[in-house]
Amino acid sequence: MNNLSSPPEASMNSQIGGSRGLIPDVHKRFYVRRSNVYQQIFFWFLPSYFVYIALAGNLYNKRSFAAVVVGGLATLYVTVTVVKFPKGLGKFSPVWLFFLYLFVLIAFSSDKYVSFKNYLEAYIPMMLLYIGYIFVKNFDDLRKLNRAVVVLAGLYLINLLAANSLNLGGAKYLKNNDWQTGNVFTEGLNSMAYALVLVPFFIRESKKKLEKIVLFGGASIIFITMIITLKRISIVATITGYVFFYFMAGKKRQIVKIGMYMGLFFALTYPLYKGILLERIDARADRLKMNSLESEGRYIEAIGIWKNALSFTDPTISLFGREIFNSPGNYGYRFSLRRQIHADYNSLLHGAGFVGLIWYVGLHGYLFLFINKIKKRLKKQKIFEGRNKILYGVFFSFVIMSLLISLSGGITSVLFNGIKYSYLGAISSLLIRVSRNRTRALCLSAENAILP
Repeated sequence: MNNLSSPPEASMNSQIGGSRGLIPDVHKRFYVRRSNVYQQIFFWFLPSYFVYIALAGNLYNKRSFAAVVVGGLATLYVTVTVVKFPKGLGKFSPVWLFFLYLFVLIAFSSDKYVSFKNYLEAYIPMMLLYIGYIFVKNFDDLRKLNRAVVVLAGLYLINLLAANSLNLGGAKYLKNNDWQTGNVFTEGLNSMAYALVLVPFFIRESKKKLEKIVLFGGASIIFITMIITLKRISIVATITGYVFFYFMAGKKRQIVKIGMYMGLFFALTYPLYKGILLERIDARADRLKMNSLESEGRYIEAIGIWKNALSFTDPTISLFGREIFNSPGNYGYRFSLRRQIHADYNSLLHGAGFVGLIWYVGLHGYLFLFINKIKKRLKKQKIFEGRNKILYGVFFSFVIMSLLISLSGGITSVLFNGIKYSYLGAISSLLIRVSRNRTRALCLSAENAILP
């Protein structure tokens, strides 16, 4: 830090990027440090991957050679980066050990190609946890990651415009093709759930009034899209994320205030999307009724998977699972279901057994303990305030949101898991460095006091 003897908030202002905003200035060239191309790729990995997903199915087939190349390059990048910069591996050892366990299980799959392909889609974002820890070394680096997420959200809005203008599809639960989302329905909306929770932090860091207005306006359109599409888990995750963010950041009063503002905002804007929303509710009425529960695929899959696992007819399968990430046609208690298991908890119980399921849930517990240990250190140093407290709130809310979104599924979704793990790694790195720098500053002050 440039001046650790000054208040933490002031010193962090210099590190976060000063008066520079979050929205990129297209009239300026971006400075690329040749010594670390890996870091630059990390900052633009998520927006680039979004473009790839948005174009899949329109410009090229999702199973085409182009898709294989993109997946291969992404895998190569995260693997080489972690091997070249292995510093973060010691911090999150339970995570890579978990993925090593899942990798071993692929050897017992009846279709190793499918299992390995789906495994890589879970592996890529998880490795961003380490890469975020490695490359976000100060608040200026965090500003670059923030900028990347703002660009990603901007691309999502462009995708909405293109999907509805060019009739690209993605209008779920509608008789008409109103309000289409293109190829990024679930992955896009869950990504935006994480991005929306970051918006208050983005607005706080922005120094320009116009930027604040643009960020708020874009966030409003995205959240309205969530409501119109009736993406239940994205809506619940966003609201829950906000509650935990403000609560853990020590801004409990803001929860009520934000709730009132949101209620007023949607009351005023409701007439604009009332027709589309009511049509979607009508089209999805069977899923919203309690008597349709037994006919919903996720209910059926859960019953079959848990019944088989708890029976311990084959203790090996109950403990270690079978057909990791290769579930279609390999489960079901009424009939063999040809769909991929949706809920992550069910998917891991089926593919990795109780060992894998407990380990996965335990990873979230480990992350809670990890960040709370840092929090205690910052409190002891009397610097748990300002941005430190806010970043702690973001970390905590992201872990909670991860547990919620896992109810719907998406462990093999690169985009929204990539946002989550990038920030978990980045925040961990920053708060640890702030604590270490504070300790060094205190030691230096003590030495100067002793010297005559």
